[in-house]
Amino acid sequence: MAEKLGALATQPGSTILYRIIYTNTGTTQQDHVTLKDTLPTGVSYVAGSTLLANSKTDGKYQATVDGVTTSGFDIGSYAPQGNAYLKFSAKVADDNSLTCGTNKLTNVARATTSGGYKESSADVTVPKECQPNECLPGIPVGDARCSTTPPELPKTGTSEGIAAFLGLGSLIASIAYYVASRRATINL
Repeated sequence: MAEKLGALATQPGSTILYRIIYTNTGTTQQDHVTLKDTLPTGVSYVAGSTLLANSKTDGKYQATVDGVTTSGFDIGSYAPQGNAYLKFSAKVADDNSLTCGTNKLTNVARATTSGGYKESSADVTVPKECQPNECLPGIPVGDARCSTTPPELPKTGTSEGIAAFLGLGSLIASIAYYVASRRATINL
């Protein structure tokens, strides 16, 4: 149905071009082929940008109706190995609408025929520089990983070393007591 390309990297606010390729890979004619594209959050369709190329257009792109990203539209009938090329423009959200870090925006295209449907997807990555006190997705505000101040280094020195040594000694004594008590229990 459609080719899947590797991830495209772009910048906030840029315009990108999506291309959908439909090919009838079956052995019978497909009538009323419908193409629909679902744009990810953070990407919006550019009105009037949809172009279609197929045998009816002599393989040249021609403007067609908007609707590929809303209800989809019927691109016609295709004999076995017949194909169509559809492309349209979409605008990536500006920096203020994206989350801190790398935003992965996945677009899904679907071709539907009387025999069912097939889907394919394409990813666009958009980086957004993290600002002070801004968190990556999944890290709550207030978490030390969001702070612009460097994390406090662990304290080291004589007092911490003595406490660690005493703690280790207590742990070894507890283990020895536990092992001895288990042996005593087992031997009875």
